Amino acid sequence: MLLMMVRGMGMGLAMMPSTTAGMNAVPQQLVGRASALSNVIRQVAGSLGITVISTILQNSQVASFYRLSEQVSMFNPASLQLVKMLQGWFGQYGISGGESQGLAIGTLYGDIQKQAFVDAMNDTMFVTFLVAEGTVILGFMIKDNKKEKSGGESHVMIE
Repeated sequence: MLLMMVRGMGMGLAMMPSTTAGMNAVPQQLVGRASALSNVIRQVAGSLGITVISTILQNSQVASFYRLSEQVSMFNPASLQLVKMLQGWFGQYGISGGESQGLAIGTLYGDIQKQAFVDAMNDTMFVTFLVAEGTVILGFMIKDNKKEKSGGESHVMIE
């Protein structure tokens, strides 16, 4: 809840100045059209961003799963030991040998799937961090054209 509050405050503190700076660069007679275009671009970019991030997450999860599952094989002594340990643990609860082997392999598969998802989330967060850093750099490049034209005074009209 606290992280969502901080995120919401950050979005509010970032969106209003960027929107104001963008609208200040538009001539007065085109403000209505620029506002509509800004809203359309924001909606389309948001949808596109969600699509791209979802694709990155899914592809990264698949790649991570294959990378992790390649390390687990019947030729790997550590994998065999883990499967036998899980079989023994399930056997203590009265589960037969074949069923305990199936449960052990299923448990190992589930653990690999969970780790692949965590790895994919890390990769996705890194990509979003890079995009956010790029937008911060671009944000510092925004100039206030009205301030330069009027000799240092900037008038912002908020409706």
